[in-house]
Amino acid sequence: MPKACNLPSGRQVSLEDLPIEIFEQVCVAVDLPIREWYVIATAPLAYPRAATELLKVICQREGEPPPKDGYLTWKTIDTVYVNVDDDLPSEYEDGRPLPVAAEDDPATTG
Repeated sequence: MPKACNLPSGRQVSLEDLPIEIFEQVCVAVDLPIREWYVIATAPLAYPRAATELLKVICQREGEPPPKDGYLTWKTIDTVYVNVDDDLPSEYEDGRPLPVAAEDDPATTG
């Protein structure tokens, strides 16, 4: 299931939308091998120091002040890194996603 990061301001950033370089930067900052970028992207709580650094990097990228030291705690970490629904299309035809009609659009027939 995809993950998102809830920033202290209340904004939510999908980890899937971040460039891989962000996760590589976090690996370097916390002395993890670069190959661990995928673990940080898919399971940020696997490395607590990386989870803290990732939050700081995302805040900086989004133009928000970094959280104060101690912001991430055992109590709050599950509210910062959360599971989100996949935003991929649920219906395909010939390998291509079908367009999603707005709720107020009339149904069309072929």
